[in-house]
Amino acid sequence: MTHPQDDFFEPQSAKARISQNVLAQMVRGAGIGALIFFSPLIFVYLVYLLGTLLPEDSKDAADPTPDSFSHWERVAGTDLV
Repeated sequence: MTHPQDDFFEPQSAKARISQNVLAQMVRGAGIGALIFFSPLIFVYLVYLLGTLLPEDSKDAADPTPDSFSHWERVAGTDLV
């Protein structure tokens, strides 16, 4: 008496094994690509959600270190030529 799933465990032909390996590699590559694509998007969304938890006063407050970028303003004003 044979079970219908016994064919699954039988040795496969070379063409079937190669097809399964190629499909597995394509699915794995698609998964890695999706992970690389969606990771920065999820990170930016999480930072946005964190920003929504801040009180309104912190969003409208003045810069606590107004001279922190003064060095870059001096560099941008100089001529490079």
